[in-house]
Amino acid sequence: MSLKSFVNRYISAEAKVMAVFTAIFWSVSLVTRYVLFEGWDGVAVLVSGIVATILLWVISSLLKNTPLLIILLFGPFIAVFVEIVHWELISLSFNGQFSWQLDLFDARRYAVGVYMWSLFYLVLLLGYFAIFNYFRFMREAELSSEARVHAHNAHLEMLRYQINPHFLFNTLNSVSTLVLDNENERAEQMIENLSNFLRFSLENTPDVKISLEAEIGIIKEYLNIEETRFSEKLKAEFNIDSDTLDLLVPSLILQPAIENTIKHAVALMKNNGKIMISSAIIKQKLVLSVSDNGPGFDTTQPMNGIGLANMRDRLSTIYGGAANLEITSKSGQGVKVSMTIPIERT
Repeated sequence: MSLKSFVNRYISAEAKVMAVFTAIFWSVSLVTRYVLFEGWDGVAVLVSGIVATILLWVISSLLKNTPLLIILLFGPFIAVFVEIVHWELISLSFNGQFSWQLDLFDARRYAVGVYMWSLFYLVLLLGYFAIFNYFRFMREAELSSEARVHAHNAHLEMLRYQINPHFLFNTLNSVSTLVLDNENERAEQMIENLSNFLRFSLENTPDVKISLEAEIGIIKEYLNIEETRFSEKLKAEFNIDSDTLDLLVPSLILQPAIENTIKHAVALMKNNGKIMISSAIIKQKLVLSVSDNGPGFDTTQPMNGIGLANMRDRLSTIYGGAANLEITSKSGQGVKVSMTIPIERT
């Protein structure tokens, strides 16, 4: 394993930043304090500085969760303590004795010197805490982002599976009716369509976007089921702009609108029920619409159905204010549900 691979694998980003910061600190410190030392004296100064830095790093690690105000209050005392250790290590390496054991020891000069040079360690200490807090903030931001993503996906899952129980009940009931009527081929085809639809639903979670071409393909599976249920009462027409087929849409975003149309239009008609599904690019946005030729309704009245509310919530959750859902209707002229979403290509 190369050195670069080892560093990338076993040394955290936080440790790398601290190592670089320490190296810069000591480069400046050596130039400003010990530029006159050469040979073994320089080595002794460097080693004692490294020992003092390790001591400061250990103290910083033990106190890294301490409130910043406490560190600002006690930081100078920690820096003075580490500088005393550093100073005494140098004294031992040069003279074989502690500073206060020397004949020329001057307590006042010693105190001033320790205080002045401890400012270097105070800078290093505050730098460590800045690094600790920066990476703590980044980790917390990442966890918060992950929590938002999980909540976002959970909300989308909830919205998706509001639809499925009702659809499954109707489909299975129709299959049961076909079997009782000995229409086994139609029942078998309906089960196959249902299997394809459910497999697609499980493989494409609500937060996943798929191409409009794939969306239309699975919608056709869904409509095959509904056409079997309603026989001659339902006919589906598609007017899909070829330029929109590779654009991304939320998976099964059209299904609630189609189910709503079947429930409130086709199911109320004796025959010739029609659903029109279209797509176009208008003003640099993708416009999808589902319309019918049913009796229509008064759009000024509140609409509390699950399907349209589901669509509106999903679009809002995924696109925010960049998407729009519009419902238009005239008595006797059917209903049109149009959604406008940003253009995203596969």
